[in-house]
Amino acid sequence: MNRMAQCGSPQLGYGFHSIRDSAERSWHNETRLRTKDQARNGLMSRDTSREGFRATLDWRGSLVETLKDVPPQPDGILLVGINPSPPSVQAGHYYQGRLGRRLWARLERLGLIVSATHGREDEAFADSGNGLTDIVKRPTARASDLDDEELACGASLVREKIRSWNPALILFSFQVAAHRLLGKSAKAGRGPLCEGVPSFLLSGPYAPAEQTAKVDGELLRLLHDLRGQPTVPRRGRGRPVVTEIDSESTAAIVSEAVSPGETGTQHSQRVTAADKTSGIIRFPKQVKILFPDTKSEVEVVLLGVRVRGTYDPRTGPDRERSAVLRLGRATLVSVRTNERLTIRRGASGSVRLD
Repeated sequence: MNRMAQCGSPQLGYGFHSIRDSAERSWHNETRLRTKDQARNGLMSRDTSREGFRATLDWRGSLVETLKDVPPQPDGILLVGINPSPPSVQAGHYYQGRLGRRLWARLERLGLIVSATHGREDEAFADSGNGLTDIVKRPTARASDLDDEELACGASLVREKIRSWNPALILFSFQVAAHRLLGKSAKAGRGPLCEGVPSFLLSGPYAPAEQTAKVDGELLRLLHDLRGQPTVPRRGRGRPVVTEIDSESTAAIVSEAVSPGETGTQHSQRVTAADKTSGIIRFPKQVKILFPDTKSEVEVVLLGVRVRGTYDPRTGPDRERSAVLRLGRATLVSVRTNERLTIRRGASGSVRLD
């Protein structure tokens, strides 16, 4: 038997269509009707809103209850994990274990999920046009319970899915998954192309805060560069969205048009290394017209990311100094040292810094 046969049918990589039971059919009867041939051809167990993404499929000759794939839109992100955890399968939603919940909190801080229901964060992620899959579909309590052959088989299937779905970015949630597709030299941050698609590995859940901030800033910069403008995958499979979240760095990637000629282009002062350490951006006098007259909490779009901070015009009785926008050190990771940011007002009224 060749490796692909041992892995199960490649059809499993393309959406896992569900058998939807009628109101009259009981779960017991539906279970009785499922056969290995049905599962091998991609026919799954019922998939109701109550059960989320839980499904039954053939994995290397055995039926397993797991989480079905969520294909991304062509301009979306494909989040690749190692394999589902038992709590996730039981809940019917991705990343519901302890480390998985920390992952969702991180992606929310980055603005990749918005207005998510607790325990159903994968739905918010998918609603923006993103997708999810795993190297191995068999759930285990620990990734170490997976053998090398099983991981190799799963990696082959994921490569097929990437070629079929053609996402904009492959995002690895954990190192083991990245090593299987990119090789063991893969480190946190931007990686090599995977089946022609850019890849990125998040830093580990126990990485130092400074490293995590650096890697997250690199990811935001990459998303900005990939799209050529500050956009996100599309919500509802086709509609552009503007997203907002609230966190310490309060970031969300947004898509926002700029009205030509609405506000003349201005520039910030150079963002020096000292400015980045202090977490501030300084503005010359002529930019102050875009901001409140007094010290205030404000929201701006920085390099395609919506952030909140404190604006201080620093006007005094004796002399007027440069205005300061305090965003925090972590937020300015994506800004290059000595960069002068272009400032303008967008169509919605938001101040943009690019």
